[in-house]
Amino acid sequence: MTFADDMARAQKGIEKDLGLAYTAFVLQLGNEMAVGGKYSPGTPVRTGFARGNWTANVGSEPAPGLDMPQQGGRTKQVGTRRANRIGQEAVAYMQQAFGTVGLAQWGQPIYLMNHTRYIVKLEFGSSTQAPHGFMRLALANAQNLMNDVVRFLARGFAI
Repeated sequence: MTFADDMARAQKGIEKDLGLAYTAFVLQLGNEMAVGGKYSPGTPVRTGFARGNWTANVGSEPAPGLDMPQQGGRTKQVGTRRANRIGQEAVAYMQQAFGTVGLAQWGQPIYLMNHTRYIVKLEFGSSTQAPHGFMRLALANAQNLMNDVVRFLARGFAI
């Protein structure tokens, strides 16, 4: 083995670790925006439709998320428990998308999207549940989220 081979192997290991941290960070960010957590209240819930429509993909925009039953052209209202479960399903869907595509390579774009038409209105205060937003709060704490992920991974846990 030459020094160049050792350096190439080390670089691949570093890129794999960065990809793991990057993917874990985006999943945490998605979780904060969808169901809430330490830094964000999560997507407000009235019908559960917006909370259930978070999707993710590596490399290209994801397809729309979960469909909620419709009644007379309006979204059917569901209880908060069901909406929380739908939010958890949306996060599980994001995790599954990463499992299918594989970990993101360092530098690959990761898309977190919500295809709900009124998501921007929710973000800018149309809901009393999150009058100061939920996406902006999660993004404002991106460094804190990354620090949490790095601390978690440094303890030897796999996500």
